[in-house]
Amino acid sequence: MKKWTQNILERNMGCKIFLDTNLIFDLLMDRNYELDAINEIITLARKEIMDLYVSESCIATTFHILYKAKMNYSITRNVKDFNFLFPSLPVMSPTNFLKEIYINDIS
Repeated sequence: MKKWTQNILERNMGCKIFLDTNLIFDLLMDRNYELDAINEIITLARKEIMDLYVSESCIATTFHILYKAKMNYSITRNVKDFNFLFPSLPVMSPTNFLKEIYINDIS
């Protein structure tokens, strides 16, 4: 890491960062709008150098757009909190999703 970057991070230890809906979509859809920078911010958060926050409305907007795009599934770790948003959009954990597609593939 560059020395000036380290100095900035040291001054901002414990800073709180809000991620906008557009950044979440850039990341999820692998759009190349500063994707490297977004990934670096997430890496810094994983290293507990900063805290990342996303609003509930951002999450709801994400699910709404996924629903409008006629997605077949929504995959999340937090099934219980998102299952109610769109009853016709199956919300599954990654493990359950893999079970579902493998069972359907066999039959």
